[in-house]
Amino acid sequence: MQRRPYRDYKSNTIARNYYPMVQSAFIQSRHSRLVLLSEQAHGVSSQGNGQVEVMLHRRVVNNDPGNMVVDLTLNDTSVVQPVLWLLLGSRALTSGLRQRSRLALQHRPVVMLRQLSEIVPRGSGSRWQEAVTLPSRVHLQILSIPGWKYSSNHTEHLRTLQKGTAGVQVSRLTPASTCQPGPPAHHWTEGLSSELSRLCDVLLLPEPSPRASDTGVPPVFSAQA
Repeated sequence: MQRRPYRDYKSNTIARNYYPMVQSAFIQSRHSRLVLLSEQAHGVSSQGNGQVEVMLHRRVVNNDPGNMVVDLTLNDTSVVQPVLWLLLGSRALTSGLRQRSRLALQHRPVVMLRQLSEIVPRGSGSRWQEAVTLPSRVHLQILSIPGWKYSSNHTEHLRTLQKGTAGVQVSRLTPASTCQPGPPAHHWTEGLSSELSRLCDVLLLPEPSPRASDTGVPPVFSAQA
């Protein structure tokens, strides 16, 4: 997180005080903090005390009068549907919730229309497998499943699941073979939290495959959980 102080310029003060926001931004006072979370990149600015602005869509109809060389007009008529979450509370409270909330926003659950059971109805040719679980303080940034295509549009994704064209069969989702863990997300620095910032060793045991190395040494990494 980088601090962006407001600066008063001779020209283009509003535009030059806009900065890129990859996923989150916040403004704060001595006792409280307002956190803004987004699922995609936006431009963000604070033009005054207690104010925060987000550029949802960039559209410039008139060119800058002082710029006679480059045409800066951008008449983009596309429609955007951004998702923004707000957190308001004390500094200590929002510091902990920001880490969890940004993960919840990036990996929102898929809402199902019926109650799930361990065994699907006969004739579908598939069976629900037990989910891969990790300790509560260990998080993986990416779980990549070969052939799986996920749509952030829940309505579209549900329609794809119902048609059975999501790109991979449920019976293929075995915990050891198809789920490839990505790099661990660094959530907490050392000493930041007495409960959520502890050094741990995670042992990953992949399923043996013809391409696997014959060293016999499983990968081990240390992560700040």
